[in-house]
Amino acid sequence: MSVKTLFSKIRSFSEIGITRQQLEKIQPGIAAENHRGLLLSIRVSVLYFGILFALSLFLGFMFPFRKLYVTAGTLDLLMYVLVRRTPKEDGRRNLILVYAFLSLVLGFSVVLGTYSRRSELSVAYNMLVTSLPMLFLDHPARMSAFIASFTAFFCGMSFLFDKPDVMPHDIGNAIIISTISIMVNTYMIHTKAQKLVYERALYHQSEWDVLTGLRNRNSYEKRLKELPEKIQTGLAVVYADANGLHELNNDHGHDAGDHLLQTVAGTLQKTFGRDAAYRIGGDEFVVLLPDADRNETNRKLHAAQEAIRAQGWEIAAGVASSEKEGLDVNALIRMAEHRMYQQKKAYYSETGHDRREHLPGDGKAEQK
Repeated sequence: MSVKTLFSKIRSFSEIGITRQQLEKIQPGIAAENHRGLLLSIRVSVLYFGILFALSLFLGFMFPFRKLYVTAGTLDLLMYVLVRRTPKEDGRRNLILVYAFLSLVLGFSVVLGTYSRRSELSVAYNMLVTSLPMLFLDHPARMSAFIASFTAFFCGMSFLFDKPDVMPHDIGNAIIISTISIMVNTYMIHTKAQKLVYERALYHQSEWDVLTGLRNRNSYEKRLKELPEKIQTGLAVVYADANGLHELNNDHGHDAGDHLLQTVAGTLQKTFGRDAAYRIGGDEFVVLLPDADRNETNRKLHAAQEAIRAQGWEIAAGVASSEKEGLDVNALIRMAEHRMYQQKKAYYSETGHDRREHLPGDGKAEQK
């Protein structure tokens, strides 16, 4: 293996293992992962420092280190307060807190293993430098540099304070363990990043329609359950259907039909918002607009229909609205659907292709 190939493999290993685009998309997941890791590890470390302090009250050889335990525990509690006040989606602040926490705990273990116990082999640092970084997720090169820097700090402290018969063992163990830690944590970071990518892909497939980019039927059903709690004043519903899809598929193929659906979906999304429009069937779309003005909804729908018509297509659509008091979401949707079918029937009648003689429902009066 050439030197160039070796460096190429090392560089590849030190990357996060996913593309830049994938990394950007999973940033909220990374932030949440680090936030959870911080809350868990800080709770454990606070308990650890508390136990050490309690033992120091009864064990003579630990008595001189009480101030160290109290200082580390106090800083840990302060760190916990900061983490609790930091939003889990704030990636930058959570990452700063990750390295602050790691510095606190690893710094404590360095002082404890060298300056405080000069004649004993250090155990705590080697254990913590291997296990703690695995709880967090960051770019492997940055995490590796952090581990290497702290190990260099440990070696310097060991050289300065360890007894001559202990120092070479501590330094040798720290270098070996930190090298293993860098390799293991880099592998764990790759694994976690891939897991977040897969989880996001699965979530996207379960919530979003692949063809049109709109939210799908599954997302729509979830939204219906949440709506009553989200609505403040009322709800407006738009029910739309692409005209001529069946004929277009037969005459020009399914690619042309797909283009029609994508045009309708893109226009609805642009007009009403990315999270408001849903594709709930083959050529059926629903737009849910909590607290929307009825007149404004009609104006936007007219603009959307004109934009679609300008591209050579037509959609039939119905609007229904209701105030919050006495709202029946399902009845409101059926009303909008009925009005859409009325418009669709008129369209087919005018074009001489009346394929839908019967309308679903009986068109009850609209709720206001």
